[in-house]
Amino acid sequence: MPTMPVVSAATGVSPPAAANVVVEDIYGFLRVLSDGTILRSPEKPVFCPATFPSSHPSVQWKEEVYDKANNLRVRMYKPLSTAGDGEEAGKKLPVLVHFHGGGFFLGSCTWANVHADCLRLAAEAGAVVLSAEYRLAPEHRLPAAVDDGVGFLRWHHAQSTMDAAAADGWLTEAADFGRVFVTGDSAGGNIAHHLAVRAGPAATKRGEVDLDLRPVTVRAYVLLMPFFGAVRGGRSGGWGRRRAAAAAKGTEATDAAVGCRGQSACCRRG
Repeated sequence: MPTMPVVSAATGVSPPAAANVVVEDIYGFLRVLSDGTILRSPEKPVFCPATFPSSHPSVQWKEEVYDKANNLRVRMYKPLSTAGDGEEAGKKLPVLVHFHGGGFFLGSCTWANVHADCLRLAAEAGAVVLSAEYRLAPEHRLPAAVDDGVGFLRWHHAQSTMDAAAADGWLTEAADFGRVFVTGDSAGGNIAHHLAVRAGPAATKRGEVDLDLRPVTVRAYVLLMPFFGAVRGGRSGGWGRRRAAAAAKGTEATDAAVGCRGQSACCRRG
């Protein structure tokens, strides 16, 4: 039998719909409403102060779009001097690909702390640093972030094979595509892990490489405090039940806002 609408006997009209309320509030930076609407503040979170250095006397930087379909950017950092000294004279610089942290749902290569870290890496390591954006949850559920990491390496590979006139000038001038290092912190470390799984030496030995980067050579994957396993859920509901069920199956659960709930390889135990 079809359900009849609720009608007020006094007025003969349906009561107003329930108010749309905030069910998740993360530092005022990201809010999830009861109807599923996601609101992101254009302001930087309070835990990302603007006291970090925005420039370095020996490093220049710029931004490019590496994925036009998703409007994903990369910040590129290059030491002013690329000539080198002694045995290094005339040699190109190693490349450090970096993915920022943020639990898969926040963060940006434009944030002051990430920018300052990359300036310092370029200056002190004498490397070309590529700080890549990726799509964030909950608007883009996992494995979107990992897919974007793969997409960035493919963009980097394309830069190594295209005509010099079409490639990025900084990479053509200064980047040694045979000395590439992939790193990331927290969620970015998780992305680096999955790139190693898909393109690293172990995958090569198994004959399971699905990301052929030649002539680009990734020498190492550096995981800084990589984010694996469970995170505490909020009012999205059912967190305790999901975690208990996941434990019984030998997996880990994650917050519904991230999207994988323990079913993605990003948080499944091996």
